[in-house]
Amino acid sequence: AILSVYKGIALDASGQYESALSEFQKAAKNWPEYREPPIRMAVTYVRLGKYDEAIEAGNRAVLKLGSKSPVVWVALLEAFARKGDTKQAAAAMANLAGNDKDLAKRIGSKPGDWRNAVDKLTRKDLEFGLESELAYRPERTEPPKKKQSGD
Repeated sequence: AILSVYKGIALDASGQYESALSEFQKAAKNWPEYREPPIRMAVTYVRLGKYDEAIEAGNRAVLKLGSKSPVVWVALLEAFARKGDTKQAAAAMANLAGNDKDLAKRIGSKPGDWRNAVDKLTRKDLEFGLESELAYRPERTEPPKKKQSGD
């Protein structure tokens, strides 16, 4: 899964967005708890103008996987702004500002600034490891079974 993410990052950086998405999707399928692929997918979908897909991927990263990455909020911010949903865009900006004030300042506080938010991401913003922990580890729902003698 990590190799697919690295390939996707390289493809995305060189403007090969459809190929990048394919790699991110492969990584997401092989390791569904991994936060990085849906964050990267959200950014790439925005670059392709596929805002509904960007919102779906961003929401998966945030709501299902608990992402705290400022980058996902940038992608959601632009996707909502491009769709004309200023209320959701403002909520994304508030979350971005709560996570990374400097990045929020660079993006800009006016709704007109939000329509090209992803373009304002730097190479440093997009470095690998958008999350401090790479995988979401849900709590065990049942205790591990004890080995019985003779096993």
